[in-house]
Amino acid sequence: MPRPIESASIALRLATRDDFETLYAIDQACYAPEIAYSRRELRWYLRLPGVECLVADAEGQIAGFLVAARQGARH
Repeated sequence: MPRPIESASIALRLATRDDFETLYAIDQACYAPEIAYSRRELRWYLRLPGVECLVADAEGQIAGFLVAARQGARH
């Protein structure tokens, strides 16, 4: 599990494939087992058309992430 970050500068960036295991670990730590994604579900969801995943990067360490899905050209 990622260590707490104190007084770090945070930058947003798009997630990369190399981030997957950290994203999965964060999801597992934040949600109850019956709600958290399995690795397979998380991979599937991140590959859907229109899905973007932003990572909060704090000095080279992922502090959190956000997954958003667009539907159509205007959303």
